[in-house]
Amino acid sequence: FFSLSPAAGRYFIFVNKDIFLRLGERVERALLRAGRTKDSVMILPVTKTVPVETIREVYDLGQRNFGESRVQELLEKKAWLPHDIQWHFIGHLQTNKVKKMVGEVTLIHSLDSLHLAEALSMEGEKKNVEVPVLLEVNTGEADLLVLGHDGFLKILRISEIVERHRPAQAKGEFVLADLVV
Repeated sequence: FFSLSPAAGRYFIFVNKDIFLRLGERVERALLRAGRTKDSVMILPVTKTVPVETIREVYDLGQRNFGESRVQELLEKKAWLPHDIQWHFIGHLQTNKVKKMVGEVTLIHSLDSLHLAEALSMEGEKKNVEVPVLLEVNTGEADLLVLGHDGFLKILRISEIVERHRPAQAKGEFVLADLVV
């Protein structure tokens, strides 16, 4: 699959490099119409169930950011693919998998609870690395795993957790990469 924006939930079938090239052309035309630059959006190919060979084809076209929603699958693909790939974890992250993900991904797209924030922050502190995340906030869609109606109070609490567990060299830089609403 391809995701133009994890927040927007726009997914496209990920079949091969030809589809990737056509998608890139469509995005470029849309950016031109909107008066935006190419670096203002990221095409994030989601690699769930996609063979390493297919990912490699898209990598060879210059793509360096890829998303995966399964911890084990991400780690296996990461071992077989070039090391300059920026991996994004896009699925629900269970706290028992936090140790495996911290330090392995560029961005976790699905921080959805205080408990997970605490676990990520503590593991980041242990490994002395920042843990960039996107915060998932409920805007009323019933089937999302989300923070709930008192979300903004929880956002404040999460920011306190992140600040408390941030590596010393990173003090003053906020780890929360984006707010998805």
